[in-house]
Amino acid sequence: MLYTNAMDVIRQRREKRDALIKERKNEIYLTIPRIGEIENRLSATGMLLLSRVADSEMTPEEFVAHIMAENRELNEEKKRLLISKGYSEDYLEPPYTCRLCSDTGYNSENKLCSCLKTELTKRALKEANLTEHMAGQSFENFNLAYYSNEVNPTVGISARENAAKILRTCRRFVEDFSPASKNLLFYGTSGLGKTFLSSAIAKELIDKGFDVLYISSNNLFSMLEDIHFGRGDEKSSYIAEKALDADLLILDDLGAEFITQFTTSELFRIVNHRLLAGKKMIFSTNLNLSELTSTYSERIVSRIIGEFYALRFFGDDIRKQMKYN
Repeated sequence: MLYTNAMDVIRQRREKRDALIKERKNEIYLTIPRIGEIENRLSATGMLLLSRVADSEMTPEEFVAHIMAENRELNEEKKRLLISKGYSEDYLEPPYTCRLCSDTGYNSENKLCSCLKTELTKRALKEANLTEHMAGQSFENFNLAYYSNEVNPTVGISARENAAKILRTCRRFVEDFSPASKNLLFYGTSGLGKTFLSSAIAKELIDKGFDVLYISSNNLFSMLEDIHFGRGDEKSSYIAEKALDADLLILDDLGAEFITQFTTSELFRIVNHRLLAGKKMIFSTNLNLSELTSTYSERIVSRIIGEFYALRFFGDDIRKQMKYN
């Protein structure tokens, strides 16, 4: 269903362009009848080659070259006629919404185009009830005023200075996003902006055409468990595949899921697969590093600590401040 719905969007773009071409041709054929004659001649090229190549005194190669040269002249005449009447030379060939795949959903290598990936991701996010949640969250809306200017003696900087550094790191992550980017680990108690900045990163990268999967830890492992026990549906299978192959996996609220040997094993499998494939990750958790170690196996946490840039969030709960202000 996800794929079908996304392809429907791509198909509608193509149909909209085809309808626009038809409308413009009707207009131009009335305004410049000669262009209708030219296009009829051009569309008959195939039949012309079949019917006349045997009767021509030229060799087949010479005759094909002759027809191609004639077609080039007809196309140039068409462009001149359009321009002379105030139209652009490509008026009868409006651009595709996506030039990479010509609105087919697949690129020249017959792989999913970034435009189709984006549509698939948006639908996955919507079905996970995250699209609306993410819609208004951006770097520009990240309000540093919610963080205290008072220096925290434990870390030597204020919560505001710390949040500003994290914000700069997130912006750089988006600007320089590539297989060489460092993975990010957001940790700290709830209500400090971890989910907000994760959402902002997801939105920015989706807008840039990257394939992003944003999902809570609880939802992901529930879906993987459903697949494992034969209860999985199309959505579960899609999410499981994206968890491995998306350009960026954002796993929110790590540690909030029901911890079992299965979930621990699946987390290691996903982390290991993505690290080997050079696929980027952002993990967000309310646990500190010590609690992560006691929650998961040491081999998982060591992989995360070794391969992720850890960003600690601290300060006063923003949601409580918003509630009482």
